[in-house]
Amino acid sequence: MPRSTKKIKKRKSRAVVNQNNNLQTERNTKHSEWSALRIQTETLLFYYENLDKPLRWLSNKEGMMHGAPCRITKSTLQRWVKHYERYGEPKAITKQYISSRKGKKKLTREQQIVLKNLALKYPEDYLDELQNRMVASGLPKIHTSTIYVYLKSIGLSLNNLTRIAKERSEVERAAFYKRIEGLDPHMFVFMDETAKDRKAARRRRGWVETGSDCKIIRRFMDKDDRFTLLAAMNINGFIPAACMKVDRDKENIDSDFFLHYLTTCLIPCMGKFAKGEENSILIIDNASIHNHMEIRNLIEEAGGIVIFTAPYSPDLNPIEYAFNLYKKKLKRYRRILNDGHAHLLALTEIGKEDLVTTFAHCFPDCKFDLPNSKSDKVRNALIKDVVNEIAMDM
Repeated sequence: MPRSTKKIKKRKSRAVVNQNNNLQTERNTKHSEWSALRIQTETLLFYYENLDKPLRWLSNKEGMMHGAPCRITKSTLQRWVKHYERYGEPKAITKQYISSRKGKKKLTREQQIVLKNLALKYPEDYLDELQNRMVASGLPKIHTSTIYVYLKSIGLSLNNLTRIAKERSEVERAAFYKRIEGLDPHMFVFMDETAKDRKAARRRRGWVETGSDCKIIRRFMDKDDRFTLLAAMNINGFIPAACMKVDRDKENIDSDFFLHYLTTCLIPCMGKFAKGEENSILIIDNASIHNHMEIRNLIEEAGGIVIFTAPYSPDLNPIEYAFNLYKKKLKRYRRILNDGHAHLLALTEIGKEDLVTTFAHCFPDCKFDLPNSKSDKVRNALIKDVVNEIAMDM
């Protein structure tokens, strides 16, 4: 007999054996399903015939002694009864079309695109809210953890959202960029104010044992300063002489106080725009206390010029990002220094190397990779003075 004929016969015999095994498996499955249904039905009948009896009397050995159809545990009987009262049928029938062993439901490619569009349309939704939107859109209901896995697999990630004002005008932003186009970045001086409360310098995270309460004992009424910082900075960092701390418990920042700050702190640090000097172009936002005409007149009389950023566009002023770095420095130094030393050290430690990416983000068309200037030397000298003062106090 040829070898090819033998191989064909072997393949046929294997196929017949596999088919018989599959049939036997199906018969065993059906038999187990029917036997489970019979046991559950008879057990539920026995339970409802003896509702006045406790579960202990109906289960385990005691149940067999009192006529139970089979021996089951108390917890199993509780689950069967709870399922029957919830769905109106024994658990064995429900398993035929609701099985907990079928694994995770899968989404088709088209359904994944719908899920991605929903997540991008409602980016602030929690996973359970996104789950409800999926069901309302006709998608199958899947677990929230599965939704998270799908979102990661289709290129989405969970990040902090930056709120953008709806009133922001792209035309005004483009006009601002056009205004600073071609200007020398070292002539810019950025000015704004920020508030620091008693919680700004608090460290919110700490090391604790796993499972224990995250608590730390501190004085309830802390004596940290509450102040408003009027500050100015250039491409090399903050200008300490142009920064003023204002006690929030004693002073309010209004237009008159702001003009006082300009004449006493900021204008003496500015240069002449006609001569191309540093710090001769003031970039400031459109806050209500910034009286445009008076500010413009004061700065122009001193030889500088003023450029206002576009309304509702704090991202155009890099000092907003520098304030964030300043408060992080306060958290670091407030534990070991007093308020004055921590404030001065936090200001002077923020240099050009910390702000290069910030300037590139705010002004993508300007080049800020400039050589060190005298401001760096002044900053280093101030840091040394603070360190020496601390050493003398100790």
